[in-house]
Amino acid sequence: MLRRTGKRGGALARSIQAVACALLLSCGGCAELVSYAERLGDPSTGRTLFVRTPAAVGGFVGFGLGLPLCALGFPVTYLIYENQRSRNPEQADALSTLLWPSFVLWRTGNLIAAPFDL
Repeated sequence: MLRRTGKRGGALARSIQAVACALLLSCGGCAELVSYAERLGDPSTGRTLFVRTPAAVGGFVGFGLGLPLCALGFPVTYLIYENQRSRNPEQADALSTLLWPSFVLWRTGNLIAAPFDL
């Protein structure tokens, strides 16, 4: 039988706290990353075709690659959507929930243009 010592339990608690802090910090940066990915392909930002073209192509390919993942993840995303709809029907959005994998890969594909955005 394994016995827990005070030191080991404290180390586990500290590592759980570190992971929780890292997750909270990463959530704050997600909105900025999505906003930057959107601006890479936006002609009104003044970026050249040298930047916008890879962003558009990467976004198109990413969204296309995400569609099969949406089909595979449909049972899970549908349950999430139903939960959202039951709790707050005014803010439940079927497209953004059910197509979430495609959305993530779309914005990730847009970021292919980031090295060209000097």
